[in-house]
Amino acid sequence: MKNKKITIYDVAREAGVSLATVSRVLNKSAKVAPEKEQVVLEVIERLNYRPNEVARGLARKRSTTVGVLVPEIGRLSVAEMLSGILDTANMEMYKYSTLIKSYASDLDLFKTYWEDLLSNQVDGILVMFDYITDEIQEMIENSPVPVVVFASATDSDVLACVSINYEQAFYDVTKYFLDAGHEDVLFCTRNYTSALEVQKHGYMRAFSESNKPIKEENILRVYRSYEENYAFAKEYLATKKPDAIASTSDSAAIAFMNAALDLGIQIPEQLEIISFSNTKTSQMVRPGLTSVSYPIYKIGVFSMRLLTKIMRNEELEKKNFTEAHEIIWRGSTKK
Repeated sequence: MKNKKITIYDVAREAGVSLATVSRVLNKSAKVAPEKEQVVLEVIERLNYRPNEVARGLARKRSTTVGVLVPEIGRLSVAEMLSGILDTANMEMYKYSTLIKSYASDLDLFKTYWEDLLSNQVDGILVMFDYITDEIQEMIENSPVPVVVFASATDSDVLACVSINYEQAFYDVTKYFLDAGHEDVLFCTRNYTSALEVQKHGYMRAFSESNKPIKEENILRVYRSYEENYAFAKEYLATKKPDAIASTSDSAAIAFMNAALDLGIQIPEQLEIISFSNTKTSQMVRPGLTSVSYPIYKIGVFSMRLLTKIMRNEELEKKNFTEAHEIIWRGSTKK
């Protein structure tokens, strides 16, 4: 750990105790068994840990502030969900201020920002992720403040979550293509490891149930920016002629659609495209982009409301909510 910033989580892991136990030792806020306290103090000394406001703030008064962690604030769908979160937080009945941090899909930066939010004594945290490690899931599950995960794929039955059935959504998209007689169906997802691999599972299930082989070369890792995706798509489509494209992002789908049109490929006659998120941009391009739609803004609203209920210790019938999705048919498909 020589080159790594030592955190309270490292101390808890090395000592084999909970985050709360380390906090109690540092704050002297509650009785801790002498043997456990001794272990924690020895680890603190060995790791040369210098407690900051994360540890010290846990015992203080809360701040009527909610932290929000998102992978990329520039995504259109993220912007719409943040609008739902902020509009709800600003309602007279809540009046929560928000601290929003974008960790650029960097999990080390996620951990740093997580600690920063706790150091600001937030009352709760809303978090969205593309990929979650066991370590980070454990951090969330053992958080000293309430946490709600939103618009993220997780199979945890412990986390409070507001999301959609990503696997089923992409099964529906792929099944439409296969039922239409297409075989070369591209699955386009971002070029970093993603928990939204469940979308890929839906794609693969549709092929399996149709008894059609999956071509590994048809599973493409694309880029984050429109410009990179357009350049990639133009080069790709210049030599290869897929029947259809299922994309996990509106931006990548639009890049492929524009590249196809610039190459003289007719949409949807020669190439059908369906995307995911149904952001406002998918309605503005021509031809319109067929897209999986889910209540983006409402997910932000529902997530903030759920977090507020948990922070107020209100009784909940359940804490995992799955919102319905549908396919909005536009000009990028024949239907």
